[in-house]
Amino acid sequence: MCLLLDISSIKIGNYKRGCLIFFELPPPPGGGEISDALFNYMRGWGIDDKVFSFSVDNAPSNDKALKLLASTMVRNKRLLLEGKLFHIRCYAHILNLIVQDGLTEIREIIKNDRNSVRHINGATSRLEKFAAIVKNIQLPTKMLILDVKTRWNSTYLMLDTAYGLGMDFLFIWRKTIICDLPNKG
Repeated sequence: MCLLLDISSIKIGNYKRGCLIFFELPPPPGGGEISDALFNYMRGWGIDDKVFSFSVDNAPSNDKALKLLASTMVRNKRLLLEGKLFHIRCYAHILNLIVQDGLTEIREIIKNDRNSVRHINGATSRLEKFAAIVKNIQLPTKMLILDVKTRWNSTYLMLDTAYGLGMDFLFIWRKTIICDLPNKG
């Protein structure tokens, strides 16, 4: 686990970010263990009365940890507004969930593209054949990107590359399949 510190002062534009510590918790870390570790580090550094909010991934153990931590800090009168603004959801994770939901509308296109890229990238002979065909029909040389299913931006890059090749992508893909056919000789 990594604990980052964002410091901003009343002066506009005075903002700093730094990694305070990486620490390991025995797997699987529960909310209580995370909460205890965070509070102990904050208290040890003397910042337990200076923390305004936390932003974490939307995992159940993180939710529980921040509820426990907020209740401890409210009880010790160390939290503004009784912790109402303490837990801030990770906007990047929320954006990823929204985009993943939207991508279900084109899941068949994504599945076909993913399978095509996996097939071409799966053997050196197919990859070489793909590159040769791209060069032969004078398309811009692009590396085929296989996405990571949980990272929408990699899915976008994969689709963008195939779309950039247009209908030629289907032509090239079919030609690379010929590499896999056994020779009848």
